[in-house]
Amino acid sequence: MDAEINQPTVRRRTREEIRQILAEFATGGMQQSDFCRTRGISRSALDRYLRKQRMQNQGNGTSTQLLAVELKTAHGSLSSNSGGLVVALESGRKIEVHRGFDVPTLERLVSILERV
Repeated sequence: MDAEINQPTVRRRTREEIRQILAEFATGGMQQSDFCRTRGISRSALDRYLRKQRMQNQGNGTSTQLLAVELKTAHGSLSSNSGGLVVALESGRKIEVHRGFDVPTLERLVSILERV
């Protein structure tokens, strides 16, 4: 008896889809488990993508380093939760994002800045 077994087809994500997932995770501020649940991906897949990204960054001489940050209001006092963020670099460059920002635009900006 020839019975066919119906197995779900696993669709591989393209490099662009993976890049988009990683960018969303990096800018979203969510825990891995929450991010995976909302995006419908497995935690092991996200871990694999992150691991590959770290290995590629190490191979490129690019390092991902954590930096100490301090949250302040526009007036210089410590911030409670302004709903936005400002990244001011020592060079004087500044990225300012307000509540309700356009995530894809920020991702493109970060991608461009990483190439510089």
